[in-house]
Amino acid sequence: MLTAAAPPQAQRTAPPRVIVVQMGARHNYAVPAAFERLGMLEAFYTDLSGTRGLGRAAATLARFRVPMQTQLAALGARLPPPEVAQKTRTFDWIALQLNMIWRTGQAALDSPAGRRYRTLSQMLGKSMIRTGYGRATHVYSMFGEGGVFLTEAKQRGLRVITEVYTPLCGDNIACAEARAFPGWAGMPPPAVTVFPSVRTPVDTMLEASDIFVCPSEFVRDDLIATAAVPRDKTVILPYIVGAQWLAVDNRPEPGRILFAGRAELQKGIYYLAMASDGLKARHRYRFRVAGYVAPEVLSQPLCRSLEFLGHVPRTQIHQEFAAADLFVLPTLTEGSAGVTYEALGAGLPVVTTKAAGSVVRDGIDGIIVPERDSVALASAITSIVEDRPRRQRMAAAARERAREFTTDQFAGRLAEAIGLGH
Repeated sequence: MLTAAAPPQAQRTAPPRVIVVQMGARHNYAVPAAFERLGMLEAFYTDLSGTRGLGRAAATLARFRVPMQTQLAALGARLPPPEVAQKTRTFDWIALQLNMIWRTGQAALDSPAGRRYRTLSQMLGKSMIRTGYGRATHVYSMFGEGGVFLTEAKQRGLRVITEVYTPLCGDNIACAEARAFPGWAGMPPPAVTVFPSVRTPVDTMLEASDIFVCPSEFVRDDLIATAAVPRDKTVILPYIVGAQWLAVDNRPEPGRILFAGRAELQKGIYYLAMASDGLKARHRYRFRVAGYVAPEVLSQPLCRSLEFLGHVPRTQIHQEFAAADLFVLPTLTEGSAGVTYEALGAGLPVVTTKAAGSVVRDGIDGIIVPERDSVALASAITSIVEDRPRRQRMAAAARERAREFTTDQFAGRLAEAIGLGH
């Protein structure tokens, strides 16, 4: 257990110390690792980790042929860097119950399971409070994770920083698309959207936070419009490109277009199908879709021009990027789509939307097209594929752009963004 937090006056004169609250292994623990690199990490609070408790047990069990072996292996693979693992605190039993409810899809609903989820979330925050604040001067949370832990931190005089990694309007957009294309959705849209149904924790996040870290302008604009957050309380911090993507040897097959991610409506799969169907009639293009696809999408006649690969292991997905001519993601809602960073790192021109929250520069390393516009999408694709010198210029610019967002640079960007730069 950590020691009690210092009084507010002492915190103002002490060097910054940060507790990071993060469920799961977002971006391979980039945020806690960055604070540790800066010498600021006080503790890392997470749900489950392969280095401790139930997570370590799951990793051991996954070596044998047991039920849910894949899920156990995934849990055991949550491995914070060694220096972060030493400061990690997990809340195994509460977190396990939360994960089980989340997998049912009822976490945000007004149902017994949904109400249980919210009760457990409160218990998780209170467990974090009992574990303590130590010498912390700041708490950094992902989308308000920790709940009452953040409220208590605020009352103790700590500054609360919240990363809003997805737009609040996201579920509204997904529901609207499901209503517009009912045959394409795996399940009907819920009666209420996630934003109202989890109003209490969202309100807790909004009230407790001093700074909101957004990965893109799209998220920041939505936060301001949806929750009336003052612009001066927001900062932009793009994500990172892993070194393995910069090492991809891209040898493109002309006309080979790659989409990676869940093939669902909010990712723009309908509009990609429309664009591909028209283009295949005039060009010998290949449209490769790597990622989960629901049977409802797979069975659509409009998707006849798409090659659905299903889930592609991380050990093989690099091969798809290496052979692709360009990357396309006509998404309708993202925080900042990590696959677009990966595509830039692999040296691929990217055709995407503003809603992707990408760092793609229109006309330089890719093209930004309007959401829900299959004609503009098709035009952008042909303008790159059919102009090989332009494609080569964009490919070179893409890789140079990706080098601006390496892991080595992320810690400095993070500290500067939240006002803790040296």
